Amino acid sequence: MYFLRYFFVSLIGGLFLLASGCGESSEPPNSKEPSPLPPADLPVDIMSFNIRYGVAGDGENSWVYRKEMVAEVIASRDPDIIGMQEAWLFQLSELEEILPQYSYVARTREVDENIGEATPIAFHNERWTLDESDYGTLWLSDTPTVPASTSWGNTLPRIVTWARLIHRATGRPLYVFNTHFDHESENARVKGAEFIVEEIAQRRQSGPVVV
Repeated sequence: MYFLRYFFVSLIGGLFLLASGCGESSEPPNSKEPSPLPPADLPVDIMSFNIRYGVAGDGENSWVYRKEMVAEVIASRDPDIIGMQEAWLFQLSELEEILPQYSYVARTREVDENIGEATPIAFHNERWTLDESDYGTLWLSDTPTVPASTSWGNTLPRIVTWARLIHRATGRPLYVFNTHFDHESENARVKGAEFIVEEIAQRRQSGPVVV
């Protein structure tokens, strides 16, 4: 059984990630294979953190003045996994310098993967490792593999990033899906949620999921 504890944090406003817990052995529909999870309990601390995009004109609240605060918030809670929103890659690089115990899975939402916002998944690399064969980013649209694609009423690209993480001490897997829904279109939020539910149902391997 997994025990999930959530921390929701926001600096300088922004949207929150909608999080849902997972059961003991959530499996894809019609799966007949037994879960590989051993019965031992495993507590997992998960944080959702909108860090506010680093190129915003926020004056005294700009990223350069608050990045240490963001790092302090993370360090004080010491989560296993963090689902971030509004993160630019340079922000992740600077956080990685301050907090080297965390690694990141991230892809920006734009055509140029070096610019724009991402929805990164950060994981404590002393406790978890990435399944290199099972992670990625899709666009919340009718063409989910087309970078920067939009549908359903959203004017900005919206994405979902996922990763299958393996707990180092026990070998137990956990799928993590992280997103940031549209701030204007309710239809885009609903359609995006439906898309993510479908992706979860079609994941490659069984095991619990957190969104």
